Amino acid sequence: MKEIRFKITGLPAQSSPALTADGTPVRLKRKGYGLYDGCFRTEKEVAEIALSARPELSGRMWWLTALITFLLSVFGIFEPPYGKKCFAADLGMLLPLKEDNEIELAFRAPSENGRAADVFAPNGYTETENICFTDKKAKRRRRIVFAVKVLSWLCIAFAAVCLTAKGV
Repeated sequence: MKEIRFKITGLPAQSSPALTADGTPVRLKRKGYGLYDGCFRTEKEVAEIALSARPELSGRMWWLTALITFLLSVFGIFEPPYGKKCFAADLGMLLPLKEDNEIELAFRAPSENGRAADVFAPNGYTETENICFTDKKAKRRRRIVFAVKVLSWLCIAFAAVCLTAKGV
């Protein structure tokens, strides 16, 4: 049984990584800010690795996540802002396997149509995809979240003015 250990560094704070090896999802453990570790076992001689890092706003339940964080952060006061550029990354490679394999993926600073990450694999690898791009869906949803926040603050200000005018 051959084992692949993954170490992922430099991921943006509000992105969620999805790693697959030979089509099987690999469970990643978060170790700290932007640091993830994972492990995968296989019998094959060559493993197909794919990593996709998407912004939080491109997920299925983005509206629920945005609403809960907005309310828990006291109407957005303590909430960190979403990234303006909404970068996503796709990375794919073919990895020849030995008995013990270790891969380090170090993500770069995002740039439009640039390389997403640097790969360090002692056994070598063949890169099939390594690109960073703007996620248009997340960017559109970021604008929606911003508009809802502004409208809610206007409603709160209006309610405060009305309550103080009545003398409550």
